[in-house]
Amino acid sequence: DDPPRAVVTPGGQLARDAARHLASVLARKAGLRVLLWDRRSTGSSSIWAPMEAQSLPEQDVDDLSNLLDSLGAKAPMHLVGLSSGSRLSAIFASRHPARAASLALLPTGDAGGAAEVLSKVYYGDCADLAEEGGMAAVA
Repeated sequence: DDPPRAVVTPGGQLARDAARHLASVLARKAGLRVLLWDRRSTGSSSIWAPMEAQSLPEQDVDDLSNLLDSLGAKAPMHLVGLSSGSRLSAIFASRHPARAASLALLPTGDAGGAAEVLSKVYYGDCADLAEEGGMAAVA
């Protein structure tokens, strides 16, 4: 099988099934093989996460990098994140800019208020940098 070309990361403590429809549409409409995964302590993964020097989102970034390596995914990925999955996708892109073909940060929630404020708080600096200087500027 060909390795995936897109990664969809659900938000919160939601399992990958919460984003299955989005991943299916992306695969069907864009013709991409999509990786839909459970982060640590979500879905089918273990609820136990070791206490390490890194934060859980940083561990998740390492997990995703290792997972892509194990799948033989060498080409840059289209990263799609939902809510906190957007934060993880943005961190992944900033740590591995050569592995990021594109970045779609999709907020969830009340479709305005909190989502608008949180998107600026979480991603404003990265979005401004990427808009001005491309993905290389985010690193």
